[in-house]
Order: sequence, then structure tokens, then C-alpha cells
Amino acid sequence: MATKRPSTGSSPSRVAADATRDRVAARRRGVKRLAAVVAALLLVGAIAAWFMTRVIPVWGDDEKVARWIWGNLVPGFGPCDSVQGELLRSIEKLRVEAQDDGNASWDDGFEGYVDFLGRTLGSEPGLAPDDKAALQTDLERLRDYEDPCVDDGPYQRLTAQAIAFCRRHPFVTSRTIDPAEVR
Repeated sequence: MATKRPSTGSSPSRVAADATRDRVAARRRGVKRLAAVVAALLLVGAIAAWFMTRVIPVWGDDEKVARWIWGNLVPGFGPCDSVQGELLRSIEKLRVEAQDDGNASWDDGFEGYVDFLGRTLGSEPGLAPDDKAALQTDLERLRDYEDPCVDDGPYQRLTAQAIAFCRRHPFVTSRTIDPAEVR
């Protein structure tokens, strides 16, 4: 804060110059404070935006959660860099291959999707024995590429288990992408 000089012996022009200098200094301090507030707000906004894309909103029904994951974690092409996105993408890849293509293009990549689902969903510590058995049954059904699974049941059950996984793990979990997964 600027200190006032004693006015004894000061000319009116000197007093006016001091007053102008004080007003300019006060404006500069105000601008600096405003810039600091704006920077803080931008930082808070950036953190909030990052947080909103790294935390899955798990309230609402399964379809709403799945739509959010598809819209925010699954890229238009190629594997996901998150476990939660890759769960849904893997299920859909398996469904499309069986129902639309009759597993004609089945290769090690599709085996990898089944393995990923089994490792990720099957390793949940709180998974009930009945759910674990149902998971294994559905995965074995999908793994039988010579008899494509065109029934929606296994895909719907796997999707429900994937959404349950996402509800238990709402913070987006990063994963390393294997170049062999790109398809």
C-alpha cells in the first residue's frame, strides 16, 4: 500500500501527480488480484473438467452408465486406454463378430477379448460364487467360435457384470494398450 507524503511545501501539481501515481498503483494491485482470481478459477475449472472425465457417474440405471462410458471412454477406433471402457468395447467386439460375421474373422484377438473379460471380471474379490460360475459359463460359450453365440443373453449378462465392476471402481483405471489389440 502506498504511503502518503506530507503535503508541506508540495505544489498542487506535485500533489496531483502523487494522487495519480497512487491511483495507478491501486489499479495495478487490483488487476494483479483479479488475474490471480481468474487463474485460480481456471485451474479449478480444469481440475473439475479432468475429474469429470476420470470419474464415472455411476448413479442411474445400467444403460445410463453404459452410455456415459461409451461416450467418454471408448474411442471411435482402436482399444481403450481405460479398463472400464475396454470391458464394454470387448463385449461389443465379441457380439458383433458372432452375430454379424458368424465368427468368420475369429483369431487370437478375439481370444484376447475373452481372456481380458475373464481376468478383469473374474478376479473381483467380492464376486459371488454364482456370479463367477455364470461369468465362466458365458465366456466359455463365447470362446466356442465354431458355434457363434447369436443369443443376446451372454452379452447382456457380461455387460451387467461390467457395469457392476464400474460401479465398484468409479475412478477410471488406466491400462496399457497392447499394439496387437488395435482393430
